[in-house]
Amino acid sequence: MNHPYGSSFPKITLGDITTPKDIYNNMGNPNVPIGYRFSPSVEQSLKVYLKRKILNQELPVDVIPNVDVYSCGNPRQIPFGEFTHGPDNEWQFFTNKRNENPIQTTSGRWEEIGDEEIQDGDDGSIGFMRELVFKYSHLEDKEKEKEWYIHEYRATPENFTADELVGDNVQEKVHAMENPGLPIGYVFSPSEEDSMEYLKGKILNQVLPSDVIPTADVYSYADPRQIPLSEFKHGPNNEWHFFSTKREGNLIKTTNEHWEENGEEDEIEDGEGGSIGFVRILDFHYSNPKDAEKGEEWYIQEYRASPAYFTADELVDDNVKEKLTTCCSNWQVHTMAKPSLPIGYKFSPSEEASMVYLKRKILNLELPSDVIPTVDVYSCADPRQIPLSEFKHGPKNEWHFFSNKREENLIKTTNGHWEENGEDEIKDGDGGSIGFMRILDFYYSNPKDTEKGEEWYIQEYRVSPAYFTADELVDDNVKEKISNFVLCKIVCEEPIPTPKPPTNSSSDDMADDEE
Repeated sequence: MNHPYGSSFPKITLGDITTPKDIYNNMGNPNVPIGYRFSPSVEQSLKVYLKRKILNQELPVDVIPNVDVYSCGNPRQIPFGEFTHGPDNEWQFFTNKRNENPIQTTSGRWEEIGDEEIQDGDDGSIGFMRELVFKYSHLEDKEKEKEWYIHEYRATPENFTADELVGDNVQEKVHAMENPGLPIGYVFSPSEEDSMEYLKGKILNQVLPSDVIPTADVYSYADPRQIPLSEFKHGPNNEWHFFSTKREGNLIKTTNEHWEENGEEDEIEDGEGGSIGFVRILDFHYSNPKDAEKGEEWYIQEYRASPAYFTADELVDDNVKEKLTTCCSNWQVHTMAKPSLPIGYKFSPSEEASMVYLKRKILNLELPSDVIPTVDVYSCADPRQIPLSEFKHGPKNEWHFFSNKREENLIKTTNGHWEENGEDEIKDGDGGSIGFMRILDFYYSNPKDTEKGEEWYIQEYRVSPAYFTADELVDDNVKEKISNFVLCKIVCEEPIPTPKPPTNSSSDDMADDEE
């Protein structure tokens, strides 16, 4: 399998450049907990960082350097050491734009493989993203190199006001992704208890802590894409909140198929153990296979309040009793507690940071950020059966879980097996051993599953006893956890699209690829 680290998995080194990551100061930003790195969404890249850069406005965090990327002979000549804030194998730069396709360099060329207009709800077009892949001129370079590609974001005039385009009266803007009066990066993602407080306040017609949840009869729409999602503007990507009319039954039919309850309903309790409500999950199933093939998986977490959450005086009102049975709040994605972070930061810890999280988990100490769920990863039939939705804070196609360790090099599952592909020792800055990391690739038993083009692998981290003090090792439970507990980083590599035909390439260029 082709994963970023090859077969020996060294730390990222580009020639003599090693990307430093200070896990204790976390890249010099004291407001970012250990494990978070800079990896902004498409919308954040265009609406916040690139737009503000163009307008000479202050950036939320000033971590993106200016580099003329396309003037470098090949990707390894780009000064990656100037950007030290992102996930492994991901770098961000402001650069001069080049219009041609392909873009020639001294060692090869960047070829366009896609160009997509980016829409953002009511704001319409906010820019474009094109993807370019690097092609080496010489066969020997092609055979020894990894695949390099660029996501290039460019702004459009439509994303600016008339005054901004003139250059006068430039003012700080409040973006649709932000809640008025809050700093950039705030998102509405309440806990279960918070959700019950909002629902109770809605039922009682009280003033809500923040009036950001619209009302929509969610189950009346033909399918999830027909729900007016743009009316809710304050949550993380792919998460929306609405007050809605409740529907009875485990299967709710719509024009384009149905919502189906998944598992038993869970009771929600307050801090003192009292019942305050219930939550159930409903998955959407399309009737048209073509819709299902788009790869989206939609589900609702539907919350309803319990009568026990209300006082006797509040229940005197018949309208309140009726709303208790008919009103619910719901959304499409499960969330976990997320710290306040600057825009663009996602959870993607370095090897050393992963060791910090695992050690503190083993010692039952408070974690820098409590975002990693515990899941027995290897007990799942295949990677798609792992409850990936329980981890919500990382880059696309990357998930982190604490898990039980399995000793064997070939771990069999119902639908295939995980097979070890190398192991490395992890050392701290002083050269002391703190743990180990091994890679396991997944192989499906059924060839039809393999044909989907996904490549799954796990980076499994385990701590070394040498990372603990003598006093910490006195506890037998700690010794047992060191042997049996790991942190798994699960990665899904998707197939790379075929490049577009170059618009101004010569026959000699085309011949290079045929060697």
